Amino acid sequence: MRVVRIIVGVLCFGVGIAFAMGAINALVHPGYFHSDVDVWMPSMFGAIFLLSSYLLVRRSTPRT
Repeated sequence: MRVVRIIVGVLCFGVGIAFAMGAINALVHPGYFHSDVDVWMPSMFGAIFLLSSYLLVRRSTPRT
């Protein structure tokens, strides 16, 4: 189960970085996209995937 969480977390990290790079590209080249939806949608999905990858891959401290 731990290996599956790590694999899914790494995949979510990759997808989140791809969406974040798309949002950065939309901010750097504003005339490239047609509407405002093309700017906030990749940034929202990037934030969701990056947060989920953090939550999946983080280490839990053992309780003593």
